[in-house]
Amino acid sequence: MATFFAQLVFDSAVLFIFSIPLILVALRRGRHAQARNFLIAGAIVALVSTTISVSSERLVELCFKAGNPGCQDFGSAGFRMLLMGGYIVVALIEASLIARD
Repeated sequence: MATFFAQLVFDSAVLFIFSIPLILVALRRGRHAQARNFLIAGAIVALVSTTISVSSERLVELCFKAGNPGCQDFGSAGFRMLLMGGYIVVALIEASLIARD
């Protein structure tokens, strides 16, 4: 359970840091709802990413307990990267688009 919360805090912090430009630009332009919606989306992405990470660790642990010495889960790391990277790219592009308006 501690691993879940530690990973959730880390993922949330990373997504929040990359959302700061969008939040600042959106608040300056009076788009409070858009800033709020991106924060909500970031929280959802962090929760899903954390769930993927913790479940992957659990599956690898069970694989080792079953006696298989070559247990690795590359798919979960790639999926987490795509998920979080996609959010970061969209947030930064959206901040750029709002700034141009």
